Amino acid sequence: MNETPFSRLKRSQGRKSAFPRRYSNAAQSVDNFPYMGKSGKRIFAAALTAFVWLVPARADSFTDIVQPAVDGMYAAGVAPGMVVAIVRGEETYLRGFGETAPGNGVVPDAHSLVRIASLSKLFTSDVLAAMVADRRVALDDTLQSHAPSGRIVPFGKGAAPIRLLNLATHTSGLPREAPEPRWDWLEKVKLKPAGVAASYSNIGFDLLADALGQASGMPYPRLLAHYTTGPLGMQDTTPAPTPEQCRRMITGGIPEKPCEDQTVMAGNGGLYSTAADMAIWMRYQMDDQDRAGAERRLIAHEIYVNRNDLTEAEGLDHAGHAEGIGLAWILLRPEDGSQPLLEKTGNIGGFMSYIALIPDKQVGIFVSLARSTDPRLAMHAAIKGVNALARDLASDDLYTAALPTRSSVDTGPAQ
Repeated sequence: MNETPFSRLKRSQGRKSAFPRRYSNAAQSVDNFPYMGKSGKRIFAAALTAFVWLVPARADSFTDIVQPAVDGMYAAGVAPGMVVAIVRGEETYLRGFGETAPGNGVVPDAHSLVRIASLSKLFTSDVLAAMVADRRVALDDTLQSHAPSGRIVPFGKGAAPIRLLNLATHTSGLPREAPEPRWDWLEKVKLKPAGVAASYSNIGFDLLADALGQASGMPYPRLLAHYTTGPLGMQDTTPAPTPEQCRRMITGGIPEKPCEDQTVMAGNGGLYSTAADMAIWMRYQMDDQDRAGAERRLIAHEIYVNRNDLTEAEGLDHAGHAEGIGLAWILLRPEDGSQPLLEKTGNIGGFMSYIALIPDKQVGIFVSLARSTDPRLAMHAAIKGVNALARDLASDDLYTAALPTRSSVDTGPAQ
């Protein structure tokens, strides 16, 4: 694949996207979302998530579609515990299933902590998109230009250097995993050419997080809080949970792993979160009233790599045939002509997670499951159920028929 020049995307709003978007003409700061008060995002987040979890569900086309679908996902997957967050426009559905710990009889809720695993990569790419929009970095910057002082990033004779875009699209030539300390390893390894093939790489996103930290002058966790979790009030999305947050974590997944600091892998798969936080994040990803963040989201959702331009693609087809690659997002475009969607899978430390977005329809679904004794069955059920439900919710007939409501949830335990 030929290297594509994305020098700072000065005309990014003019790029053709897989998902057409609509933005209002009213200039609006990220700090003044129409549904966020000036007093701060943390107060908003706490109020919103408590509201959507406690208000009983009303019978409308949204819940009529959602409730049986999520019931079916849980029943088919046989997970010890599961949480789901679904947004469509201003509608929100949050629900938990199973138990927070084996045998305790406590149903997970919107604030139960989960590992989101490789969905963490979406947050790294979101920070990358924000820094590109702020002209702090460019997608075609080399990794070497943002490497720690004195570090050398190797590349083969006649090969292109690794660029930030390569790291974010799994086209860096790096392997899936690497030992720590990673920068010591990188200086000694012989790499495949960048920009030729796609091969899923966890180490690539950890190096990307390091590079963004170097470019900003702050550690990646602080950078994530500066650009994303802080402004949105996502208090439970972190690589280093507090003891109080750890007490809320769902347990019983296989293999069991303690709730602990995962900062070393924050860029790749180290984040914890909740269904409530993920609902806020999905809504931000599809907020067509926030002009200030429009360029950032367009950069984040663009498809930069067409599968047909690659010599090979490895490790990208967990949720279906990957047609294209964005900044960590994978594009699924069904042959039957149904809605294309952006998706990402994750699997680590006793949890499996999945997210799917259809941005132009403002539909997003997040699910996280405690890993069962049959993880393939559970993950297959989640992926199949989420993709089908997302497309149902995005259906023009169903979408226009739905009455606009602020939120809809089911508060009863699922058996």
